[in-house]
Amino acid sequence: MHSPVPNYGIRVDGTRFWVIHQKRLFGPFDYQFSFDLQGIEMLYQSRKFGECCSDEELCADLSDFHLPLKVAEVATVILGVSIRGIFCCQRADLRVDDMEAHLQQAGLGRYTQGLRKSA
Repeated sequence: MHSPVPNYGIRVDGTRFWVIHQKRLFGPFDYQFSFDLQGIEMLYQSRKFGECCSDEELCADLSDFHLPLKVAEVATVILGVSIRGIFCCQRADLRVDDMEAHLQQAGLGRYTQGLRKSA
């Protein structure tokens, strides 16, 4: 039997995650290194929607997917913190701490449910 889906949160499987918004799952969001290994590509449902080439250069556009604004905001925070942590060689547990802190700062604290399962 499946556990009930919460109203808001994150569901994590490795590097992939889903944003739970009003009991609906949006995702998976993921990232992968670019072919030249010089940057990290951001993916939604296996389609590239952005990339980060350095800590000063990031471009992303989720508008083609017509996601709720809160889903895009949460995904941006999670991916941004993940990618910054990768560039800075930060431990995974510290990245989760940063994700929680940034979600709280952005007024998205209700989405932190499920993050600790990824640590």
